[in-house]
Amino acid sequence: MSEALFDVEDPVQPMLTELWKFPGWPVDEMADRTLLRDLCEQFPTLDLIEEIRKWRAWMLDHESKKKVRPRARLRRWCVTAVEIAARRGVGGPRRSTGGTRPVPAA
Repeated sequence: MSEALFDVEDPVQPMLTELWKFPGWPVDEMADRTLLRDLCEQFPTLDLIEEIRKWRAWMLDHESKKKVRPRARLRRWCVTAVEIAARRGVGGPRRSTGGTRPVPAA
């Protein structure tokens, strides 16, 4: 009976895996899980795994000379992604699909 409790997939785990690939990420599992749950609630239209990948690539290409608060930067990245999607008229409900994109309807 207790084995069934462990069969439930944690939706935050794939996002944690992506975050922790960033070399400058200050790993704190509790803070990271809280951040990701908050982002899921605040930005339900974003594919968060894909946005984390884009953010990580941008951060690696634009190394800062000053101290960076990566959690705050990631949140700001998500705010900007939603704003850009709104300006483009994009932004239907999307959930993280592990980076796969939905096929547009014909």
